[in-house]
Amino acid sequence: MNEENLNQARSFYSNLEQQIATLPAEQQGHVFRKCAIHCVSNTVLPFLRNRYENCGGDMDLFFSEKENSEYSFQKVVEKGHIYEMGYPRCLCFMHDMGFATSQAHCECSRQSILYILHELFPMRNISVEMVGTVLGGADKCTFRIMVGKP
Repeated sequence: MNEENLNQARSFYSNLEQQIATLPAEQQGHVFRKCAIHCVSNTVLPFLRNRYENCGGDMDLFFSEKENSEYSFQKVVEKGHIYEMGYPRCLCFMHDMGFATSQAHCECSRQSILYILHELFPMRNISVEMVGTVLGGADKCTFRIMVGKP
């Protein structure tokens, strides 16, 4: 793809992101859900499944700060109920290519976290909210995970 076509594609994607941002939150989630699942199914999910198995399914151990790396961080805010996880920088390949520029795209990350956690902890009632993202102006991407009773 030549540079002119690439710039046209970036402009198209930027307009698409702007339109997605006007949708209600639930619909934004629906738009990004399948893309999020596709993005993490063969990469992040197997890695975190291994962590899950090493932790014996214990959420507090799973979100332990000892699991922090150059690519992700996590912490226990309230044992058994509230956790945070995120990335020290935007790790989205669409952002790296110059396509994802709007915070609306961060819904894809939220959806990927929801998908992974529901795969690993299917009996738990889990919700995820954005705390701050690089595309939203924060210095890192942070998500809060709330866990209800099984």
